[in-house]
Amino acid sequence: MAVTFNSRALKNQFKHFITLFTLEHINEEPDWDNIDIIHAWGSPSIRGIYYEVCLNHNIEYLDFRAAEARATGYGKGFDVVCEKAFSEIKDFQQTYDVILIDEAQDFSPYFLRLCFGLLKQPKRLVYAYDELQNISNKQMPSPEELFGSD
Repeated sequence: MAVTFNSRALKNQFKHFITLFTLEHINEEPDWDNIDIIHAWGSPSIRGIYYEVCLNHNIEYLDFRAAEARATGYGKGFDVVCEKAFSEIKDFQQTYDVILIDEAQDFSPYFLRLCFGLLKQPKRLVYAYDELQNISNKQMPSPEELFGSD
């Protein structure tokens, strides 16, 4: 299972709440060997969905500076690199049974599609979003727009 997010400050908060939940509901510590709390972007020094997608699919990784140089406006770099990565992957290496995306309204459809591609069948993607709490003024597309009607 992967839990992914945009703000690096959330990692410890997720670890805390997952621990509380499992202790309260199944009366034991979480099995951290089966749970990745992983940043959306990542880098050579920080695990991240996008970075690991690039490594595992042998495609070019672009850091923030390179991504922003390709974008049409400041803050659009991650959208650009996710679209580029998604278009270059012909056959996804399915890595996770479940992915939970926090604050999905702040991600491009291509990041959500990358996550969807990483899932094993039956493709369990949970994305939580709040359209009123949006840092990029994006509208959340419908599931049909994101992934198709199949």
